[in-house]
Amino acid sequence: MLKLKGRLITTHLTRDNIRFSKEALESCVKQINDSDKIMPFNVNHDSARQIGFVVPGSAKIIQLEDGEFAVEAEVNVYENTEEKLNHFVDIRQKSEIVELEKIGKCTKIDDTNCPTYWLDKSLFEILKITPQLNKDKLLVLNDAKNLCQKGIIVNKDYIVKFHNFLRRSYTEPNSFNKRLIDKIKELKIKNPTLKIAFLVTPNAISFNNEFKESFEFDYAWGPKFPKNLNQLKEGVTQHISSDKDKSMENLDKTEFWWHKDDDTLMSLEIEEIRDKQRYLTHPENKDKYFPLKYGHLQYNKDSGKIIHLDCALRIYPEQTFDTRVTTNDISKVSKKHSDRVKLFRIDGDLDKKDAFDIFSFFFYNNSDVREYLNVEAER
Repeated sequence: MLKLKGRLITTHLTRDNIRFSKEALESCVKQINDSDKIMPFNVNHDSARQIGFVVPGSAKIIQLEDGEFAVEAEVNVYENTEEKLNHFVDIRQKSEIVELEKIGKCTKIDDTNCPTYWLDKSLFEILKITPQLNKDKLLVLNDAKNLCQKGIIVNKDYIVKFHNFLRRSYTEPNSFNKRLIDKIKELKIKNPTLKIAFLVTPNAISFNNEFKESFEFDYAWGPKFPKNLNQLKEGVTQHISSDKDKSMENLDKTEFWWHKDDDTLMSLEIEEIRDKQRYLTHPENKDKYFPLKYGHLQYNKDSGKIIHLDCALRIYPEQTFDTRVTTNDISKVSKKHSDRVKLFRIDGDLDKKDAFDIFSFFFYNNSDVREYLNVEAER
């Protein structure tokens, strides 16, 4: 076990303009030292990727040189599989069968922000509501105030949950991509005419009055100075991942493909390639499937506006995933090799900075996407 010391939280102002009080730090110390549960140490808030744990009883408050305060604690990091198996914190959620008014029997599961209730059938069917879906079968967002970090509020009382593929590692214990969702909500408030739609799970709901917003402090950001799109050239650009991105995120490379749709429209397609360490397993036959993040936008050269953006997963079975990796060129990959699961779509005039921010938040922790979109960091 690798034994380290770390600062878990400070009273400094965060990039979200939030400052924790010293009393909040004292509460954190008490939680670590007095709790009978071990606090896992995760990669980028991802509970499915535990790399160690905070040692109970080791937390204390220290004063920093600038007068601010920090919680310091010992962290044990796993050095082998045996240590990980012996100390891995169980992330399975508690569940129970409950009876809900107007809904009937369903399964209640602990979740981030508030419980999730899994229904036997679609909420829209139960409430006898016809949902407004676009051509991709995504639920249309008509009002920005109905978008929260867990899903879309319908009928005032209920939140229909986003698809799990918008969570970290696509797994239910993790939270949804808060920075991405907040950015899309900001755009809808700024321009209500934007057509925005999300992939939701109609038989998974939460109660609006139980929802509480949570915070995750990370360092995701978009480009400060976006590329000049009037100087675009057709073709594929490939970025090989840094050693850090390879080790922390299992990234191998990211490909960017600009091509003409017609005389005025240009399309950008982005796909990140990972190694085979992270995959989805079919619940019945246990076959492995490899999800790769994919983004697409259309740029109108005459208006200078991005008019369409969508983000998705391309999910490859093992045999075609190997073909995808060895093809080494996104423009030559057959769409038949994968199933595309579109997670959200935006149509309407978008500023390039806003569009590139969305891509940066969707491809979070992929430094190559940020570098490619940022004119100051072009290679």
